[in-house]
Amino acid sequence: MTSKEFEKIYRQLLLPLSMFALRIIGDTDETKGLVDEVFMSAWLKIREGLDPDNMKAYLYRAVRNRCLSHLSAQQKKADFEGSQWEDVAEEDIDTSERDARLWKAIGSLPERCRQVFLLSKRD
Repeated sequence: MTSKEFEKIYRQLLLPLSMFALRIIGDTDETKGLVDEVFMSAWLKIREGLDPDNMKAYLYRAVRNRCLSHLSAQQKKADFEGSQWEDVAEEDIDTSERDARLWKAIGSLPERCRQVFLLSKRD
């Protein structure tokens, strides 16, 4: 995989993977760092010869594992043992991608429209 191909995947999956991670750990500050770590690790492994058949599935599983490791480090993993996060379901991926598209669309609204929308829906 070339750096251009990886960059395309990064741009395509950064927001959906971030939304997926946010659903698991619930902390927006930690989410970006965890997802960036996964991308960095994946890139290093690609340079060493890793070539997964399905990069998207590989990245979702890696984010899931990194999030669970993070929770374990915070002594919260016990709450998630045997929970819905045991495996990455297609529904979780679809939901994360839908959420990413939604937030991207909200982000593209003019400032005042975005404020009104968020106040009406969120607050």
